[in-house]
Amino acid sequence: MDTLTRLKTMLSQEFGIEISQIDSQSTIQGNLNLDSVDVISLVASIEIKFNISLNEEDLLPIETLQQLADLIDERTKHG
Repeated sequence: MDTLTRLKTMLSQEFGIEISQIDSQSTIQGNLNLDSVDVISLVASIEIKFNISLNEEDLLPIETLQQLADLIDERTKHG
């Protein structure tokens, strides 16, 4: 399963968002309607499930789900 698909599944399971409502260009705080607490929870889940560490500086430029998936892919490949 690719990273984007894993993120879609995670969002669906943790926040009740229909997978059909999520695409690569969905914005995390816009289209997906996640508030700051939801984003913190999402980041914590990502860190656990992908075994990576993310900090605020990593996340500042991230707007879309695809950008987040790309960051995760970069981190999992390069540590």
